[in-house]
Order: sequence, then C-alpha cells, then structure tokens
Amino acid sequence: MQTKALTVIPRDGVGKGVARKLRSKGYIPAVLYGPEIQSESIAVQKRDLHSMFRTSESENILVDLTIEGKGSAPYKVIVREVQHEPVDGSVLHVDFQQISLTKKIHVNIPVHVKGTSVGVKSQGGILEFIHREVSVACLPTDIIDFFELDVSELNIGDSIHARDLSLPNLELLTNPNQVLVTVAAPTISKVAEEAAPVEGAEGEAAAEGEAAEKAEPEVITAKKKEDKAEKEK
Repeated sequence: MQTKALTVIPRDGVGKGVARKLRSKGYIPAVLYGPEIQSESIAVQKRDLHSMFRTSESENILVDLTIEGKGSAPYKVIVREVQHEPVDGSVLHVDFQQISLTKKIHVNIPVHVKGTSVGVKSQGGILEFIHREVSVACLPTDIIDFFELDVSELNIGDSIHARDLSLPNLELLTNPNQVLVTVAAPTISKVAEEAAPVEGAEGEAAAEGEAAEKAEPEVITAKKKEDKAEKEK
C-alpha cells in the first residue's frame, strides 16, 4: 500500500465549541495516539484531508504524519477511524494510530462486487449484501484497498462466503462461513381478490342493486302509511 504524506497542526482545547471554530477555519479536528507515543490533539486542513481520501479506494490509509512546529521525524500512522456527518457525509473527526511496519495490525477491508449475476439477470432474483467488509490481520504494507467479488455466475440460492476470498499475505479474522453476498429468490405478495375494486358495467349494476335494496323498505313503509290514512277516512 502506498504511503501518503500529511502535515497537521497542534490543537489546543477540546469539545464541540473548539471543533466548530476549527471547522469554520477550514480544519478538521483529529487525534494521534499509539503504544509508543502520548496521545495528542491535532487538526488537519480540510482540503488536504479530502485530497488524501479522493486518491484512495478506502479509508485504510498509511500516512507519514508530520506535526507542524515539531522537529521530530514523521510518525508512521494509519487512519483508524473517520467520523462522518450523518446527513451530508462530510468528515467531522479523524483518529490516527501510530504503528510499526514490522508488526501485524487488525483492519477491516471493504467488499465490492462486479458483474450482474445470472440469478438476477435471468431468474428474477435479488442480490443481497450480507456483510460489506471483512476483518483481517496483516502487516501495514500488505493492506489492500478492497476485496472484489465477481457475482456474474451466481444463481438463485448461491452465495459467496468469507472463505472464498483470495487472501495474499492476509490472515482472515472474520468467520470463514460468514456469507458476504447471496442471490435471493423474488418475493411475490398476493392481493386478495375480494379486496379488489369492481369496475365497469358490473360494478355499476352492483351499486344500483345495493341502492335499490336500501331504498325498498322505505317505499313499503310509505305505502302502509297511505293505506292507514284511507281507512281512517
């Protein structure tokens, strides 16, 4: 995996108020931590961060991180967590973890699919994503951007499991039997015929019949009242 270079600045203070001020000035609040360093609050320019993410296929990015004003060598870090705004997806906060290039780390690798499955194209099935990432252990330099799954040969009922992945220099941590994608049969919902509206001449005739039935008792009652009045005369 290619290493990116990034320069950040120290950050004074924490909390929502400080974070809002930083974002208004074009910075994103962040934190640097690791087993060999003391945790430090930092901030990174939004344009530099966005540029770094645009040139990467995932958020698992190796970084040579330089803190402005410090004479120390760049820190070898990985982007460990990115917090996004839930509505527009903008970056709110970033965690950078200091690492060793000679020690394995645990990372989640996203899963992408390619092709259109036979089950979807010819059998009316539905492609379902069960898990969109896989957990692995590897050296930082062996991290891959994503797993690509070819689903073109999948029929209805077929699945791709974690054990089916090609794992060069990667140790699978996810359950090997975990289903990643599957092609499910289509679901058909039945509509009760009696609930369907009656249309056309038959519907009009039925409506007229119902109206006649409702009106008939009233006519009979009126006739009886007229006969009674005649007798009283």
